[in-house]
Amino acid sequence: MLKLVYLSSVTWIFNGNELWVVRGIFPWNKTQIQIPIFDLYDSIVYSNFLGHYLNFGHIRIRRTEGVTSQIQETYLAKAVIFSETLNLYIQEYKKNRNLINVNQIQKSDLGIELQRLVDLRDRGAITGEEFEKLKKRLIDL
Repeated sequence: MLKLVYLSSVTWIFNGNELWVVRGIFPWNKTQIQIPIFDLYDSIVYSNFLGHYLNFGHIRIRRTEGVTSQIQETYLAKAVIFSETLNLYIQEYKKNRNLINVNQIQKSDLGIELQRLVDLRDRGAITGEEFEKLKKRLIDL
C-alpha cells in the first residue's frame, strides 16, 4: 500500500527545455529537481516481462557534469515512451548546438545555413523563437 502511495506521488515532466522530477504528497515535503536539457546525456529504460505488458519500467537518466551522475526511478508509467521522447530531444539539442559555429560560417554559406534553420523549424525541432534567434545570429555575422 505504501509503495502505491509513493508511486503516485512521483511526477516526471519534460517540457522540451528541462526535466522536472517532483516527489512528495504534501506541499510542505515535496522535492523538485530541475535539470536543463544541456545537462542531460541520455536515458535508459529497463523493463521486465510484466512491465512490458503493463506499460511501466525503470528509467535512468544520465547527466553530464564532469563526473557523470544519474537520477533514476522505478515503476514509472510509460517509461519507454518517455525515454524515447527525451532521447530524441537530447539528440536534436546536441545537433542544434553544433549547427551554428560562428567561427566556421562564411558569408557564402549564409543561404545554406538559413535553409537548414527553416527545415529544422518546419520539422518542429526548434521553435519559432529559437529560429528567430539563430537567424539573427547568422545575419549579424
